[in-house]
Amino acid sequence: MAATVSAIFCIAVCAIWPRQTILRIPYMTTTLHYLDELINNPKLPTATFYGLDVSSHQGKIDWNNVVINYDLVSRRLSKKKSTVSRNIDFAITKATEGKTFTDACLSDNRNGIRNAGIIFGAYHFFSLKSSPEDQAQHFIQQCGLRRGDMVPILDFEVDEGLNDDELRQRILTWLHIVGQHFDCKPMIYTSANYRLTLFATPEFNDYNFWIAHYGVNSPKCDCAIWQFTENGIAAGIDGRVDMNAFSDNSADFLQLILR
Repeated sequence: MAATVSAIFCIAVCAIWPRQTILRIPYMTTTLHYLDELINNPKLPTATFYGLDVSSHQGKIDWNNVVINYDLVSRRLSKKKSTVSRNIDFAITKATEGKTFTDACLSDNRNGIRNAGIIFGAYHFFSLKSSPEDQAQHFIQQCGLRRGDMVPILDFEVDEGLNDDELRQRILTWLHIVGQHFDCKPMIYTSANYRLTLFATPEFNDYNFWIAHYGVNSPKCDCAIWQFTENGIAAGIDGRVDMNAFSDNSADFLQLILR
């Protein structure tokens, strides 16, 4: 009955929402699924490790009390302590964007994550308005990554109409500079659609991917980490948060750690 009521409500909202609002839902999430998550909360997929990704958008986070609460039967997330509580294994924070922007909460999040005994990660939001060389140096100077943290991450979301060859060249330049500095292969965050098109060429075969794909039981492409919702709920964080799952074994997860 509750599911029927939710479905009717979702259909009614879809009818009155402006079309442009619906189209802004990230990565082609179906409107019904998106609204279902807002009403009933997302389901937690089965995985080996779970993590969050955050930025100043989440404000101040109480990292010592961040846990995932969910119902054992429905696996729906909850703010309240319910059937099962689980600690998170990793947390990735926005570090930089472009060649000058540094996230206002980077330092607080980095310290809070490490002090809570959670594996720390940092990403750079890639811009096409400045050179990849400048962006790489800015990230290296600000991210604060060290041994035991996750490998550096490049967040690519917007192509701004550039052709794929130009995009690949710029992205690979950033990856090479940052990878050489940290002596590792950085990870790439992007959508499932970009993974199957822009990043489907051999140059990216050796890179691990963190894929955003919502509204599905599993991502439609191989990835190291799956961002399964942007509507996640966790104790210690006000509002919604991106949530991620890693489903392989612990040995594979070590490939994502700086040594």
